[in-house]
Amino acid sequence: MAVSMKDIDGAFQNVGNKQGVDIWLINKSHPVIITNADHRKMSSSNCYVILQSVPLRSGVLRHEIFYWLGRHATQDDITATAIKAIELDAALGGRAVISREAENYETDRFLSYFKPCFMPLNDMHSYNDQGNGRYQVRLFKCNGRHVAHVKEVSFTRASLSHEDIFILDTEFKIFQFNGANTDIYQRAKAMDVVKYVKDNFHKKDCSVAVIEDGKFVADADSGEFWGFFGGYAPLGRRSDGEGHSENNYNKASLLCVFEGQTKKIEGSVLTRDLLSSNKCYILDCGTEYFAWVGRDSSLEERRTMITILEGLIALHDNSVGIRLTCAIEGFEPREFKLKFQSWPANTAVPISENGRGKVAVLLKHKGFNVKGMLKAAPIKQDISSLNRSGKIQVWHVNNSDKFTEPASNHGKFFSSSCYIVLHTFPGDRKDDYIIYSWIGHGSLSDTRTLTASSVAELASSLKGAVEVLVFESKEPSHFTALFPKMLVIKDENIGVGERLFQVQQTGPRTWQAVEVEKDAKSLNSSGCAFLLLETRLILWFGKFSTVEEQEAAENLAYFLQPDAESTMSLKEGAESELFWEILGGRKVHPSHREPKENAKDPQLFSCRIMKGQLQLIELFNFTQNDLLSDEVLVLDVHTDVYVWIGQSVSSKLKLMSFEIGQKFAEQAARYDGRSLENPLYKIEEGHEPVFFKSFFQWDDSKAMKHLDVFQKKVAAVKGQQADTARRPMRRHSISGFESPTEILSTIDRGRASRNTVAKPQSSPEKSRAPKPKYGNGRSPGSKSSAVSALSSMFEFQGSRDANTTPKLSSVRTRHESVSATPSPSLGSSPRTPRPVASPRSPAIAALASMFEPYSDKKLDFAWPGSRPKSEEKVSRDFDVHIPRTTKEAKLVETLELKNGEESSPKQPIEALKDVKNGDVKYYPYERLKVSSSNPISGIDSSKREAYLSNQDFQDTFRMDRETFYKLPKWKQDKYKILMDLF
Repeated sequence: MAVSMKDIDGAFQNVGNKQGVDIWLINKSHPVIITNADHRKMSSSNCYVILQSVPLRSGVLRHEIFYWLGRHATQDDITATAIKAIELDAALGGRAVISREAENYETDRFLSYFKPCFMPLNDMHSYNDQGNGRYQVRLFKCNGRHVAHVKEVSFTRASLSHEDIFILDTEFKIFQFNGANTDIYQRAKAMDVVKYVKDNFHKKDCSVAVIEDGKFVADADSGEFWGFFGGYAPLGRRSDGEGHSENNYNKASLLCVFEGQTKKIEGSVLTRDLLSSNKCYILDCGTEYFAWVGRDSSLEERRTMITILEGLIALHDNSVGIRLTCAIEGFEPREFKLKFQSWPANTAVPISENGRGKVAVLLKHKGFNVKGMLKAAPIKQDISSLNRSGKIQVWHVNNSDKFTEPASNHGKFFSSSCYIVLHTFPGDRKDDYIIYSWIGHGSLSDTRTLTASSVAELASSLKGAVEVLVFESKEPSHFTALFPKMLVIKDENIGVGERLFQVQQTGPRTWQAVEVEKDAKSLNSSGCAFLLLETRLILWFGKFSTVEEQEAAENLAYFLQPDAESTMSLKEGAESELFWEILGGRKVHPSHREPKENAKDPQLFSCRIMKGQLQLIELFNFTQNDLLSDEVLVLDVHTDVYVWIGQSVSSKLKLMSFEIGQKFAEQAARYDGRSLENPLYKIEEGHEPVFFKSFFQWDDSKAMKHLDVFQKKVAAVKGQQADTARRPMRRHSISGFESPTEILSTIDRGRASRNTVAKPQSSPEKSRAPKPKYGNGRSPGSKSSAVSALSSMFEFQGSRDANTTPKLSSVRTRHESVSATPSPSLGSSPRTPRPVASPRSPAIAALASMFEPYSDKKLDFAWPGSRPKSEEKVSRDFDVHIPRTTKEAKLVETLELKNGEESSPKQPIEALKDVKNGDVKYYPYERLKVSSSNPISGIDSSKREAYLSNQDFQDTFRMDRETFYKLPKWKQDKYKILMDLF
């Protein structure tokens, strides 16, 4: 049913005619266009309709519609926005896919149009709004490998986790905290967000710091970061239940919308036959909805359907997390078709884009598909860019036999056999290889099995070889380009019987003759053919054939039968009766060729095998940067399927690459009606051929995967030059040391000295013993690097001072001892002046406060007053037992004294005085805990204990306030951590 533009809002008149994005703000049910400058200033309080117009390879614009809902928007605004999205689709002719996008739950498709990230404004004020004179510090959670999902979270330590990356935005510095369980691709994507925040939301220059979870170094950045959270404390496990459950089409229910009501369609299996073109339907998948709009349905029926849908979504407890996709008949997305048991081919609605006049008729005769040619010509692959030089080797496989074909037979293929073609050609630095497996239609399974095993053996000996599975009649252009003259023959008995061959062009200078059924219907007026009568040749030229085609037919005929005794040429309309008698009599034959299927706009999928099922995640608006080394990706161009294998993929998954490609082809045949014989490629990272690169804006410098993509981006953001050697970045000096590199090198020398002199009995086998795993999922080496580093630094400092003035006995022992491997003697070198302690940095304060590692296991310790301090012994069970010696405790207290602080810190006492003098409201202990389900807001998170009543304080810490605040800061923090108050 045609939709009248009178029923559509005037704001949507004449839109979608150019490439780009258009955004409308829905204000009181009326769309208001916003300028390009305000596209990045969308507010959480409003709703928007977004139109993306993207040019296809054919030149036609593809439209995608999103309606985005701010988390503070009203239900009336949400419903009005959904209706306006339906009207916009009707204004565009009903070809767009409509997606519902809720703030913090945006889809990858939506976010791919807002790279590097999408960050709406909160509560209608600017990100840099400092009306109160203070910069608003914000914490963002960031995850995603291909697109960045950014969400603002509560500025508390409880928001941090090991599984995500967090960005702390302060006035003068932006911190990126990398969770221990994240990879370099997630971190690199988050660094793009950091750069975006720095460039767009900071008027002043600010620095960038990277904090590694579980890999502390004694630097100011780590101390400063944890200082914003009141000091360091171990992170708990992520408890949020984010994520969407997977849907199965068997669990989905189909509803028909009729006269404002919904009626459930009964049926155990969903099929395409259940959908009628004059109605609208709702597919309920639990946590996801699909709307299907029949092309003959009215605009009012579509509005009613979307209103019902928004009402259904509002009934869900987590309505913001419910996704909705609306598609018009003939333009269903792949994810909708997969909900059905199958989807028949050729169900697309015809679009009136056919050419007009005599030109279109002639083009159709030549086999061109004129659809989509009104706006732009299809993009053709540049065959000349393919490297046809080099060496070609061909092996013929038939049953259990495999033999090499001589060069004179290159280009002759028998349908009853299989062939292995190795193309060796010069690459950038070495020879490149492409191995083709040509499968004849009449070949037996044993022949195909032998071919597959032979190709696998050949590929294993040629590193980086590209493998291509080619079926008869589906040869790609770069394969036929290797053979200027190509023959496809049904069987090997060439000189027996009468055979008919049809001639067709496969490239600018390449031709092919295929044996067809000996019947007049096999002729075509747009081409040429020839008959092989044992030792005679009859050439037939169609009335629309060109001189070039006629010459090619003659050459191919002599290539097949070079010893022909006689040759006869016949033009269409001048055939003899003998000619028609051979073909079984005159019959009507086609006058134009069927158009060849061209490559369509490519789609890229990240894939994996789970429980024998192929799981695909589509990557939208992809670039070369989306080819990640630890993934297997499928590039689908409709006529070809490419399986790209990253260098870091497991060997098991590499062996399954062709299986992944075949499963994808089966799925495409089931839901898109494609052929199962389309070419299938296996491509390894770093060995991409030119025809694969043509689908990307390829940059060979980006293909150097030995470079750390995350470190490169960090260096770029900091204005440093990227270094392939990954040099440690200089940081602020700490305690007189120039950089963390010097600190770590000093610690290493101290460890080497102690291990060589004091512990000569240690064995290499023991040092290489695998470290055990622990319940918290983190390895011992990642749990408290800062503790180990600081402890080693202190021990080495003390040992160095002792060694500079050694006793006579110690000197004699050192000289009299004999060791197979001499150890470096620190006492023999000139004494290095002891560095003067600088003013206490936040890093030292943070590291000192967490000197004893924390564990969530049951702790056994002595409370103050329970026994003498001299007998107090604290031991905690963590990844590695690091006891605190009296010497280490004294060193920490000495360091604090040297920085002008007493052993009983003044800062907590002053804080206590402030609490006593002010009007402080006391709260229950259960609500003050960090992990509380009902936390108190508006309090100082670093002084939670100050909001306990005197009785609660005594019951919680087993001491009064005065005794508590006389303890050293690190011991106070220890008790607060234990009580979940820090």
